[in-house]
Amino acid sequence: PKPSYGTETTGTLNQRLLAAYDKESVYMPSVSLDNKTVSYYTKINDKVYLWKCNLETAAEPVCEGAVTDTKFQLKNTTPVYSVNTTVFSPDMTMLSMNARGDNAGVWVSNLLSNGTLSRITTEGGGDLLAWAPNSSKFVYTNSEGDLYVAYPIEKRIVLLFEGNVKDVAWSSDNKTLVLTNQEENEQLSLYTIQVP
Repeated sequence: PKPSYGTETTGTLNQRLLAAYDKESVYMPSVSLDNKTVSYYTKINDKVYLWKCNLETAAEPVCEGAVTDTKFQLKNTTPVYSVNTTVFSPDMTMLSMNARGDNAGVWVSNLLSNGTLSRITTEGGGDLLAWAPNSSKFVYTNSEGDLYVAYPIEKRIVLLFEGNVKDVAWSSDNKTLVLTNQEENEQLSLYTIQVP
């Protein structure tokens, strides 16, 4: 991998490039429970490797070794949803939908109040939607792959990352987000972002 050190500030957001790969696939990013380590897998020449990055030191990713389990399957951390699929928040009090077509945009419903779906933005239509563990917010992609965070109670959105986001993973602190992005040259990059 080609790592990057330090943190880049974009407006009020802090983001850091953890690693970049030339056409290899990056799968299943996750953040440890103590929010100090990012783990992910790569597939290189039909072999699968586990990698870890220390978020506190911004050190180069370390390969923990090859995966030898023959039943191990690579997948996205966040499922890719079909058009107009509703996704429940972890506490089951809200649902959201990232829609395309005539009703394009991001829709939310608070099941504890009237339960009516309401559109909070027309900027939607992507394949990813992932709630934060505490159900206070969720991230989603638009049709171009740009990543946004939505605050359903406030009905507010913030652009987090412009690119072609392929996968995301929330940390348990509800603030750190890991994402994989496919660059124009097909390079795959792994980033962390501190979500407001």
